[in-house]
Amino acid sequence: VFDIPLIWNRRRFLATHNKRRLARKLIETSINGKSIN
Repeated sequence: VFDIPLIWNRRRFLATHNKRRLARKLIETSINGKSIN
């Protein structure tokens, strides 16, 4: 009974984590590009 909500919460957590990581990568690449140029 408890497996379904745990899996759902884990998926949602991983999704938000991946979004944050992608956003951080984009910000870092943009800052690095500005500093290089």
